[in-house]
Order: sequence, then structure tokens, then C-alpha cells
Amino acid sequence: MRVELFFFTLVTCVIYFVPTLSAILRGHKRVVLLSIANLLTAWTVIGYVLLLMWAFHKKSSNHSVNLLRTGFASALIILPSLVIAMIVGFQPALTPEEIADRSVQRQADQIKREKEREARKAAKAEENKQKAILKRAKAAEEKRQGFHCLSALDGSHFSLKRAVKESARNPKSFKHIETRITPVVNGKHTLFMKYRAENGFGGMTIGTVTASVSNDTCNYVITSSQ
Repeated sequence: MRVELFFFTLVTCVIYFVPTLSAILRGHKRVVLLSIANLLTAWTVIGYVLLLMWAFHKKSSNHSVNLLRTGFASALIILPSLVIAMIVGFQPALTPEEIADRSVQRQADQIKREKEREARKAAKAEENKQKAILKRAKAAEEKRQGFHCLSALDGSHFSLKRAVKESARNPKSFKHIETRITPVVNGKHTLFMKYRAENGFGGMTIGTVTASVSNDTCNYVITSSQ
């Protein structure tokens, strides 16, 4: 029998049931209800404090408390305390070899957990590395295709669209239709932009602009306009 564990558990149980003990000693009228609440809720700090307040809230009356209620409340304290203390206390004591084996096992488990943690970190780092590689590859492909020079909103070349709009007879009538761009060749892209704008007769007409666009700077040079 592990005597120290037995008494430690017993003292812990007695402290746990201090609200009920106080209620019994003070002759509390609600000692049974308080003892049940003590058994079920005292493991929470706020529950323990509230039970103590309840036990000491009102001074006991002069008449004696019913023995049946007192006995029931006492049994709620004594029986669980003894059972728990005996279960803990009667556990067989470990031999020095068992203690050493458990220590070795704990160290092995700790080393295993550290290795698993390092493996997860390495896997995460490799995943981030692959994501970065894919991101760079995607950006390089978009640059090769010339997409980096186009707006993400409507797919137009913003500077070229603005220049064509400002040169129109009625800039307010300008409407971008579509822009197509070829992959880079010798550092240049060929860009085709189609748009709609008001002509000199007040009607709407469709125009096209062809431009050469630098892959590095996205600067353009208009090569033809219709």
C-alpha cells in the first residue's frame, strides 16, 4: 500500500467536502441538498466558493438537524473519500527497475514527439518552398504571355486604353471591348485592342489598335490603328 498517496488523497477529499462539513457542524437546514451540490459542482472554483458562502450564509437555528439528513450528508463525504483514497493508496508500489523503465520510456516518448514535431516543421517548410516555386513559375509564365502588362479588371493595357480614349472624338463614348496579346518574342509582345467609340457622324463604330509592348517595362508603341 502506498501510504503517502492514501493520506494525500484522503486529505484532498476532506478539503473538497469542506462546504458540507461546515453545513453539518452549523446544523444547516439544507445540508442534504448542499452536500449533493458539493459532490457534483465543487470541482469548479466558482462552485466551491458559492458552496462555502451558502454553508456560512445563515446562522443555524436552535433546533437540531434531523439525524437522517446529517447521516446522509456525512456518508456523501466519507464513502467517496475512502473509496478514492483506497483505490489510489492500494496501487502497488513501483520497483526501482519499473521506475527506471518508466523514466526511459518517458524520455523515448519525448524524443519521439520531438522528432515528429521536427518532421512536421520540415514538411511544412517543404510545402512552403514548393508553393513559392509554383508562384514564381506562374509569375514567369504570365510575364512570358504578357499578362503582367494587362489589367486584372478588364484585361486591357491601361496606358494604351487611356491614350486611345483621350484621342477619341467623344472620350465619354469610348468603351473597351477586348485586348489580346501574343507571347514575348525578342523582348516584345504584339497587342491587339478592340474598342467602340463615337465617330464623326455621331454614330458608334468599332476600332482596333495594334501596338508593340515591351516585356520588361510594358511601354507600348502603336503600330497601326483602324
